[in-house]
Amino acid sequence: MEDKQNKQDLDPTSVPSPILEQEPNPASSVDPYKDDTESHRDMTDSEESSDDGSFRVQFHSYAHRIALEALIDNQITVVEYGSQILYRHGYAEVLILAEWAVPDEQLQAASQAITDAGFPRIPADTQGERLGLWGFKSLPHDLDGAAWRRVHLLPLSVVGFTLEETIVVPSKFAPTLLLRTPRPSRYLLSLFRNLLQLPIDDISRHRLRKDIVCFMSHYILFAPPADTPRDIIAEMEAKESDEEYKLRIDEAVREVREWEWGDVEERELDMVERALRDFHYIGTLTDVVENDSLERPVW
Repeated sequence: MEDKQNKQDLDPTSVPSPILEQEPNPASSVDPYKDDTESHRDMTDSEESSDDGSFRVQFHSYAHRIALEALIDNQITVVEYGSQILYRHGYAEVLILAEWAVPDEQLQAASQAITDAGFPRIPADTQGERLGLWGFKSLPHDLDGAAWRRVHLLPLSVVGFTLEETIVVPSKFAPTLLLRTPRPSRYLLSLFRNLLQLPIDDISRHRLRKDIVCFMSHYILFAPPADTPRDIIAEMEAKESDEEYKLRIDEAVREVREWEWGDVEERELDMVERALRDFHYIGTLTDVVENDSLERPVW
């Protein structure tokens, strides 16, 4: 039975993650992506600035900026992924792992550019336990000598959207630098498709699952800021009846189904709807049967 226990049990704020001051809730601020057709346009400084005119930047290491500058200086097309997208859409967290998708033909050049900037590749045979199978789909680079702060370079073919499905925006941690961000529908679909490719026991599922929950909660369901105290969240939830919550979910489902999804199967839309109604369902999603052999790419 669908009720508010769904959001209480899988509140994204309960997922371990370094949290910082939240961006304005999309429900009460200009959202450059949302309109009747779920289209999008380039964001302006006024839309991304605070009341005093300052740009709301994501907390980050200066090494992240150097790495991004190295890619841009080498004419690499960069598309943000993961934490940077969550921050852009309302779930604020410190940037530890910067995931950037690049055209497949530029992957090796992108990796070399970051290496030349002083950030070496992390050997593939040392990252398995820590990163899981999702990690093997990327080229990881060490930003701090301890492989805590990292860059993961992902081929566009892996994330599952095209450059035509992205727009140019200022980086959320380095606003003087321009990169690309995907349409929200394509990003969400990418997360689901990559989750389906991982076995239930793979460690990297936790991160993808967390990204889905956080994105749905903040971009679609207008959850409160990520650093909102739990007692305030409990008070807000107490004021919303089960019937009101159900109506809110029904409205979200109707809106999401009207998005411009592009190439999508009905099965995938059904998964998105069911996940919105029950976050626990996300943890059960996989197309990998036991004893399947998953090939790890060799870069």
